[in-house]
Amino acid sequence: MEPTSIKEILDATGGKLLSGDPSSLVTSICVDNRELKKNSLFLPLIGERVDGHKFIKEALSGKAMGSFTQNESFVKVENKAMILVKNTLKALHDIARYYRKRFDLPLIAVTGSVGKTITKEMIFSILSQKFDVMKTEGNLNSQVGLPLTLLNLNHKNQAAVVEFGISEPGEMEKLVKMALPNISVITNIGLSHIEFLKSKENIFKEKLHISDTLSKDDILLLNGDDKILFSAKDIDKKILYFGLNKNNDLVAEEISINNGAIHFSFKNREFSCKMKINVLGKYNLYSALVGIGIALRFNLSTQEIQRGLENYSGVSMRQQIHRNKELIVINDTYNSSPDSVVSAVETMEEISNSGRKIAVLADMLELGEFSEKEHYNLGVVLSKSKIDALLTIGKFAKNIAIGFEKNNDSKIKTMSFLTNEEAFFEIEKIISPKDVILIKGSRGMKTEEIVQKILELQF
Repeated sequence: MEPTSIKEILDATGGKLLSGDPSSLVTSICVDNRELKKNSLFLPLIGERVDGHKFIKEALSGKAMGSFTQNESFVKVENKAMILVKNTLKALHDIARYYRKRFDLPLIAVTGSVGKTITKEMIFSILSQKFDVMKTEGNLNSQVGLPLTLLNLNHKNQAAVVEFGISEPGEMEKLVKMALPNISVITNIGLSHIEFLKSKENIFKEKLHISDTLSKDDILLLNGDDKILFSAKDIDKKILYFGLNKNNDLVAEEISINNGAIHFSFKNREFSCKMKINVLGKYNLYSALVGIGIALRFNLSTQEIQRGLENYSGVSMRQQIHRNKELIVINDTYNSSPDSVVSAVETMEEISNSGRKIAVLADMLELGEFSEKEHYNLGVVLSKSKIDALLTIGKFAKNIAIGFEKNNDSKIKTMSFLTNEEAFFEIEKIISPKDVILIKGSRGMKTEEIVQKILELQF
């Protein structure tokens, strides 16, 4: 965060200064008192389990130059700034919105049920070949994460690419009003967070708010292979569709896989060119198309685009390839949804090996009342895949095995377990050195534990 005065923060939030010097300069705002540094303001958030106000005294006795509070009776500390606001989360949003307006640069916002982070990283890798680009780090894409990301902007930046993550109605509008994107991207509409939004149609309506601040000269990039997104033709925005279907504006065709890389031809209405990405998984082509489309808008050369694509090496715990001698392990343990599981299995099918293909699938969380049905439906879809063994972990994931068995005529082995420990005990018995094994589950299932144990096996 570039130096910002207490007075500016008061103007942005409508807060009241209870103590301190309004001319003092702030260089960071922290919601975690363990991350405070010189010239930091502590912002206590009220969560379901913990009220950050409990840590104000500790913050002020440490490195914090001051703190926000919702409690006017809070004890003042000499030579420390105390700012009273009605709601600390709203104050964070107000500051982020004020701060964002300081910077006249293109800001690209990415959302979607699957592939947000991969697409953000692909865009960043390409644009960084020509520009100084600020990006969302980690998963700072929420009502707390996004404003903290925006506060990382500085005047050296020439562009920004940020990720929007939502889980309930109304969130997207709040994120958009802070970030004010010039280019918006929706990667797809899946079942992530359907527990709160109830239907794909509601998810679509919520995510479409990412285009609210776009002007007539700005663009909205939509996955044209997604039936729900393709239905958005009539909205009053400049749309570019991307996908593998030839009806899209940005198309990948002539696709081949060689030596762990995907080769393809990029085509739009003006020209076509050969491209390559050094990762497996055809889902990466969608992210590449978005990155190329945006890069062309910013006049990057074909050579710069190709260099950016080749520099992209994937995202940790998202279809990340590990090896234990000849054994190939696909680590896709960051999160899980029906669409992303199908994509991960397709990636496994792309890998040439002489052993078996084993899928280890844990619960997909945040499906709410749809949990049993969607796990079963996933099993039905996977019954047509080319896997040799299916292991499930968790009370919902066993329905994947049920759906798989009822719709698969072969004698493919399926097993269901409640814990990672039980699953690994069986994996250790059946795995062979030349197999490919996919490990995938929602974040809360902690299936990365299994990946680590497999990589430690001695063959």
